[in-house]
Amino acid sequence: MATNMMNQQLEQLFEGMNPQEFIDQIPGHVFIKSIDGVYLGVNKSLENYMQLDLVGKTDLECPWKDDAPSFTRNDKEVMETKQEKCYIEKGHVPGKGLVTMATAKAPLLDKQGNLIGMIGHAIPMPE
Repeated sequence: MATNMMNQQLEQLFEGMNPQEFIDQIPGHVFIKSIDGVYLGVNKSLENYMQLDLVGKTDLECPWKDDAPSFTRNDKEVMETKQEKCYIEKGHVPGKGLVTMATAKAPLLDKQGNLIGMIGHAIPMPE
């Protein structure tokens, strides 16, 4: 009962807002990837931080391609286990050098519980 009331309140709160407008307001860096590791969406914070458009690319097509194997290994672990996981990930970012991120990743499931991708949230850590 409380869940239904909360859902109704959230629907009213976000009425007329598209998903991109919502994720742009989440602090930190938010990303959504397909099962194949293609970026389907990112928030403005991540786009501005990376200074490039990630949508439609995989980590292998980005400046941090040398670091991609560890990212994709972590992504696959999350999707195979369907469990949220947290990682400390390091990658090379244009104009910033080697950056360490505290990253939380979770499987993205449809209404039937089928895996459709992964969603993540990363926060840069001070060196």
